[in-house]
Amino acid sequence: MAIAFDAASNSGFQTTTTPYTWSHTCTGSNRLLAVKIAAKVSGDTVSGITYNGVALTNIRTDTHATAPFHTELWELINPASGSHDITVTWGTAPDQSIGSAISLTGVIQTSHNDANNGAEGGVTTDATTTVITVADNAWLVNIVSSNTASATWTVGASQTETLNTGTTDWAGASYEGPITPAGGTVMNFTVSGGGKNWATSAASFKPAAAGISIPVVYHHRQRNF
Repeated sequence: MAIAFDAASNSGFQTTTTPYTWSHTCTGSNRLLAVKIAAKVSGDTVSGITYNGVALTNIRTDTHATAPFHTELWELINPASGSHDITVTWGTAPDQSIGSAISLTGVIQTSHNDANNGAEGGVTTDATTTVITVADNAWLVNIVSSNTASATWTVGASQTETLNTGTTDWAGASYEGPITPAGGTVMNFTVSGGGKNWATSAASFKPAAAGISIPVVYHHRQRNF
């Protein structure tokens, strides 16, 4: 069963706010919900995320070594179908934070996490990380936290953008798939017009196995009377 895009949503930028909530709608079968966080924060992380009251699991967290740029990836397998609230709670409210959600269908419902990676970088580099996918036809999602000032951020050519805030405190998100053959795949946003510090997180998810049709064989036994 192939993975497919279902829906994307975001919270809009939240200023010194915790918790914050927005609505997301999941449909289809073999569902997965990924919630991606970009923030301007020093020394704090998200303490929990729920969808329809069910807790998500953190995949990874990445923070710039010296600048206050921070990203996180969280996931929930088999989220409830329909429209429900995503709630993000921080230990201490960050200066700026935005949540970006994406739901996918066709994701295997056990051992679905394929691979993940993250990075942080300086003012002259694109926001780039390479994820080495394991399963054939996996899909990748990513999130980047930075700012703009004189810079312009552009999503990687093979990715589909789901978030690009275009604001001074900037965040971008995208997805790519299917990835075949499996192997190293670059997820990035390129920068022009003056670089900025950044942090990024990315993860891949495995497709559900194709349905197997089992033939039914009928045996006829002749009886003699």
